[in-house]
Amino acid sequence: MDFAPIITIVVSLVVVFFFIKLVVSPLVKVIIGIAVFLIMIYLLQHFLNFDVSNSFGPFGKYLDLKNWNINFQEVINQIKNIFK
Repeated sequence: MDFAPIITIVVSLVVVFFFIKLVVSPLVKVIIGIAVFLIMIYLLQHFLNFDVSNSFGPFGKYLDLKNWNINFQEVINQIKNIFK
């Protein structure tokens, strides 16, 4: 009985598992964290008229989403098209 293919499969599964656990999972968490932070800033500015320009010091001007030239409706439509 030849165990080489079985060992190869097991080792490759372990490598893929650790790659996902140590590389992909933290990256996904960081991306989700940034997205949640930006969504919270957007909700505060849009619905509660909260001004963040003075809250984060000199970097607050970058978080003023009203000055961004992003068409959120176009982004939402693209996301909807992905899941169709």
